[in-house]
Amino acid sequence: MRFLRIFSLLLGLGGPVFFGGFLWIGYKQETLKAIYPVEAYLIGQNVRCSENAPVWFSSLARDALSVLKALSTQLVLIDRYGKVSHCETGWVGKGFGLVAPETRFRYGSLTKPITSAQLLALVSNHQLSLNSSLRAMLLDDQSWGGIKRPSIADVTLQELLSHRSGLLSDGGLFSRKPGGAWCPNDLNKLLKQKVHLLEKARYSNLGYCLAGAIIAELSGSPYQRVVDKSFHLRERGMLFAKRGYYEDEVRYDYRFNDFYGGLGSVEYDYGAIASTAGLTGSALAYARLVRDILDEEYVSLWLSGYDFDSCSVQELRSCYGLAFYFYHPKKREGLHVKEGYLPGAASFVVVNEDHEVMVWVGNSDTDNAYSGAGIKSVLNMLPAGSWADVGE
Repeated sequence: MRFLRIFSLLLGLGGPVFFGGFLWIGYKQETLKAIYPVEAYLIGQNVRCSENAPVWFSSLARDALSVLKALSTQLVLIDRYGKVSHCETGWVGKGFGLVAPETRFRYGSLTKPITSAQLLALVSNHQLSLNSSLRAMLLDDQSWGGIKRPSIADVTLQELLSHRSGLLSDGGLFSRKPGGAWCPNDLNKLLKQKVHLLEKARYSNLGYCLAGAIIAELSGSPYQRVVDKSFHLRERGMLFAKRGYYEDEVRYDYRFNDFYGGLGSVEYDYGAIASTAGLTGSALAYARLVRDILDEEYVSLWLSGYDFDSCSVQELRSCYGLAFYFYHPKKREGLHVKEGYLPGAASFVVVNEDHEVMVWVGNSDTDNAYSGAGIKSVLNMLPAGSWADVGE
């Protein structure tokens, strides 16, 4: 009897520990989701911002913890006067210290506007036309030989960049199997692709892989080398993703990814997705690069290409242009927006009518990222007018 009383006492004292261990082992992802609000609240009490950052901007960095569901984040604003404000939250990783302005994140599809800028510079210099076809830009004339119109051969540069190519295949770009993607390594398979007539834009990662292949074809050098030289990426601290982590790279959180959440990490063929989602760096580095591109001659092209007759500016991800999509929040001016996403990482860049730039990066999938509910909430939080003139 005495043994049973002692055992019962120990079980009573250890019950919470046993129960917690049971949840962690059997329901780790669900447990991490459940405790997220507590973590976000605690981290939100210690948002670290640059001196003289606007109060509304600091509040936005804090609110993003709850809305966009990432604990380790960077938020950067470059206003029309060139003033830079930035805020950071969270840790680089267990035992790796606090996130700093220079901490590295995966940009995901924030790579696409850089790919677009490289090609639009060629258009501005009359080395290409927006009407240039794949037939003219990729492969030789003999390869295209028996293909009839309408065909993949007649897809134009403008259609590729604005997601109107009609290419519905992703080319296996995000296959986790090494060599699973034929683009950009076996472009002869491009000849077998079908093109579908589209009533409105349909997002295409394959289109931007082909855009990267065009850059490589025209220059005679790998895509990565070309854009690195054009935009001084390494000097900015921007590198292409690799398997594993860079020493200065944040650790990613997969709790809100229902497919990959139980794996702990996800890797791809980063050479294949280089022009689509391959770049890494800080929010500060990206914002400064965008600010520099806004001073280039081809910026009017970069912030254009929207077919407003076939899309709704009040609908998220509806009006795609040559680098961004256009979104018009209620009671605010229109915004040029690009979102970035890879499992375990999310980001966005916004350019307003005054060419002010805001960039956010985070170390987690945004909760239900595909619905766009989180990014829509944040865009609707942004002040109207010039962000430089918003009161404290």
